[in-house]
Parts: sequence; C-alpha cells; structure tokens
Amino acid sequence: MWFLVRLAFWLSLVIVLLPAAPSQQKTCASQMGPSDAFSAAAAAVSDIRQFCERQPGACATGSQAIVQFEQKAHAGAKMIYQLLNERTGKNVSAVAAKGTNKLMEDQSRGTLTPADLATPWDGPSPQREKDAKRAT
Repeated sequence: MWFLVRLAFWLSLVIVLLPAAPSQQKTCASQMGPSDAFSAAAAAVSDIRQFCERQPGACATGSQAIVQFEQKAHAGAKMIYQLLNERTGKNVSAVAAKGTNKLMEDQSRGTLTPADLATPWDGPSPQREKDAKRAT
C-alpha cells in the first residue's frame, strides 16, 4: 500500500510541475498557487495517516492483501529467474565446452617457445650497408 501511496505522490508531483498549455491557463476560472497545492497535499497526507484509525478492518485486509501480493511477486520473480537460469545455463555450458576444446587445440598446436619461433637475422649487417653507401 505504501508503494502505491509513494507512486501516487511522485506522479502527482511530476504532473504538478509540468507546464500547462497556454489555452488551458486562460480558460481556468480560478488560479491555484503552489501554497494552495502544498496545503491540499498536506491535508491528504494527514488524512491517509488517520485511515487505519477510522477503518481498522479495511487496513487489516489491505495489509494481508499486500503480504499476499508480495509473496506472489517473490514467487513469480523466482520462477522467472529459474527459467532464465535454465535457458542461459545450457548455452553457457555449451559455450564453455567449446571454449575448453579450443583451448586444448591451441595448446596442442602451440608447442614452440618464443625463442624457437624467433628466426635469426639473415639480412646484411648494418655495417655493410654503411660501407656500401659510401662506395657509391
């Protein structure tokens, strides 16, 4: 219930802060200021606080309904989580198996060390290039 009260409060606050169309402002007979809106909101909040004192049966029934709603929401979220976990779990395990096979292939192919892969320099030495440039 408090979620709905908070939701209603924030939605009404957003609606109050939205600018009105110019045509609607001219046709409105009475202009309400921010102080009037604030006093009306304060009166509504105080009335909501006293609701359980005036209607204890409705308040108790509402509390039970909220508890049931919370339990259903929790169970639904758990079912969705399990469903998504099952679907992605199969895909993740298949991808992990493919990744493991690829890793084993890479390890079986790559048996040379970096020193083995380094080729010796077969080109002319830098000193010979300088001598060749001087001679020409």
